[in-house]
Amino acid sequence: SGKSVTIQVSTVFSAGTHTIMATADPAGTVVESNEANNGLSTALVVGSGILPDLSVSAFSFSPPSPIAGQSITLSATMTNGGTATAFNVALRFLDGTTTLGSDFVASSLANGESKSFSRVVTLAAGSHPLAARVDPDGEIAESNEANNQAGATAAVGAAAGTLPDLVVT
Repeated sequence: SGKSVTIQVSTVFSAGTHTIMATADPAGTVVESNEANNGLSTALVVGSGILPDLSVSAFSFSPPSPIAGQSITLSATMTNGGTATAFNVALRFLDGTTTLGSDFVASSLANGESKSFSRVVTLAAGSHPLAARVDPDGEIAESNEANNQAGATAAVGAAAGTLPDLVVT
């Protein structure tokens, strides 16, 4: 009563989730006061160690001082700095939380590879937090999820003729 035994087992697991179970007296040959506490199990998650690392390595907009209604070109470069190829990689342009157009999708992005995309938009006067986000819906497992977005704020000026003209007489 009150004794314990430690058993060590060494094995190699493939990537994925595995259930590890240990059972005392699996055949039920020992008569016990409580047969319900003879087993224990836990989930073991094994990573592949080989994952892409998608990032927005460059983001810009031009012209640098846009005017309302003027064409503004957003440009972004997405890069895979990881150790595995990523497939169906989306890049989304944003104005705050508003999506600007549809996502661009690269069928694949090998480790060390970069791809650039541009989109032309027009914006109303005001401050616009513009950004590009790779894997915007978090569908691709990555080694680093924290570097998926880059951006800058655009101060869009009012178009000529839309500003008041205050005159002192």
